[in-house]
Amino acid sequence: MASLYARWRVPLLRLLQRRTGSRDLAEDATHDVFVRLAASGRALAPAEEAPYLATSARNAATDQWRRADAEVVSMEAAAQELRALPDQAQREPQQIAEQRQRIARLNDAVAELPERQRQAFLLNRIDGLTHEEVAEAMGISARMVAKHLSRAMAYCQLRVNYDSVEQMARLHVLDDAAEDVA
Repeated sequence: MASLYARWRVPLLRLLQRRTGSRDLAEDATHDVFVRLAASGRALAPAEEAPYLATSARNAATDQWRRADAEVVSMEAAAQELRALPDQAQREPQQIAEQRQRIARLNDAVAELPERQRQAFLLNRIDGLTHEEVAEAMGISARMVAKHLSRAMAYCQLRVNYDSVEQMARLHVLDDAAEDVA
């Protein structure tokens, strides 16, 4: 286990830091991967190490995302927060530009979602419906709503970091190639 940890800790940490966007979260997730492996008592063959650890890392990152505070904010609460912000004239122009770019990228991300994911996302996150209410409105199971929402949230969270789908695809091809080398 010690040699496996020594070989794979840094590559997993890098992978998870790219996925989570945080060094601390990446450290925690890397620790979780090795703790789970140790607890399972499983001995990995050298050919199994990379695929097993990569899958475990993705699962650990997903688990952390699920544990994160992903609360629904009502339109009224959002409006109150906006009123509490200083006037735009008082804020830095760069801050304003960055916020506008993020909002534009989020709008693009929502528009790029498959129809059913977009519908579930808007009903849940914008209209504030529960999973059960969304399921009833869409004529699907609550479990399918959860799948649509998790996929939509993951895509939007990722997409907001890139100027375009092309840039995202190009950079992820480079990331995947770097992971294959590691």
